[in-house]
Amino acid sequence: MRKSILSVILIIAIPLWVFSQQQLQNPGFEEWEDAGTVRDEPVNWSSIKTSDNDTLNTPAPVVWDISDDAHSGNYSIKLFNVRIWGIMATGILTNGIVHPSFIPDSGYVYTVPEDVMVILEKSCFDCHTTESKKDKAKNKLNFSTWNELSKAKKVGKLNAICEEVENGDMPTEKYISYYPDSQLNDEQVSALCNWVDSEIENLMDSK
Repeated sequence: MRKSILSVILIIAIPLWVFSQQQLQNPGFEEWEDAGTVRDEPVNWSSIKTSDNDTLNTPAPVVWDISDDAHSGNYSIKLFNVRIWGIMATGILTNGIVHPSFIPDSGYVYTVPEDVMVILEKSCFDCHTTESKKDKAKNKLNFSTWNELSKAKKVGKLNAICEEVENGDMPTEKYISYYPDSQLNDEQVSALCNWVDSEIENLMDSK
């Protein structure tokens, strides 16, 4: 289900396109750290104040607090909504990373390995997210709406990702001519396809 996260200034929609279910880290919220967010965050959890967009981290509101009202252990997390300037900021934390956007429906939360995310950001997201102006590309594959796909379609698109980068079809030659750094080397292709295989396996094992 798509969840909306609102920043202090603008609505930031964060559709969850977490590719596969992974084991939660620090699930009991027993460990906390100073993440430079005014209020400590639980270790291995991220919020709209520790997103991958430094510009939005400062104005984004704090929507969580530590609580000693715990089912087990010493602590729990308390999430709440904050209304600022008539805008409701929704409480959310994730084991992944929040990627917010000023454009509604263009944000997302991801739990992709760091090396793979670097590849996706450098060579894929410019054309294959809702923010893209390349309609043909994003109609073919849109990471921003990944979570809306059925399991079968996810598997099909994951296979296509690996096949096209292995064949050198993606990124396209035209795109590489404008952005040479987007071209993938053999190591990056291997990393991307290994991740694809892992995601497909996780999808097939999931209910």
